[in-house]
Amino acid sequence: MYMSRRRFVVKSPSAISNMIAGLIILIILFNIIYTIFNPPPHTAMYISFSVLVMPFLLGMIKLKFFSVTVSGSTINVRKGLIRRFSCDVSDITQIVWRITKNNIGIFEKVDVRVGRKKFSVETLMENSDKFYAFLKENVNPDIIHERRKNLVKEKVDR
Repeated sequence: MYMSRRRFVVKSPSAISNMIAGLIILIILFNIIYTIFNPPPHTAMYISFSVLVMPFLLGMIKLKFFSVTVSGSTINVRKGLIRRFSCDVSDITQIVWRITKNNIGIFEKVDVRVGRKKFSVETLMENSDKFYAFLKENVNPDIIHERRKNLVKEKVDR
């Protein structure tokens, strides 16, 4: 099998994490304005603020630091701040290639399993097309399982 010498990085688009950061900033500004113009106590507001912002903050961190780096036949995966692992293309045990067609377009999601570890690459990620081509070129076709779903409803003339 031909192993590519190219190097590229697949990552989430920065626009998504920037939108989440903007939303968090708006929520913080709302809380500051509320704190300035309303008398205390603000305990319930601070608790609800924490509950509302934490999932967005954790999601932003995960999106910002997720990356898949392909260098030759080595794949380095970084999932968040701490979780990292590396593998060779020959270590891949299963690939589930989901192709969904809807009214907007065709969306692809590739789930790659390396033993017990798993990572996903989606169409909206930067350099996902290069990663798809890399997999088709370097992975045994027998371990690629393709699943298609058509969400487009055909119009019926009456």
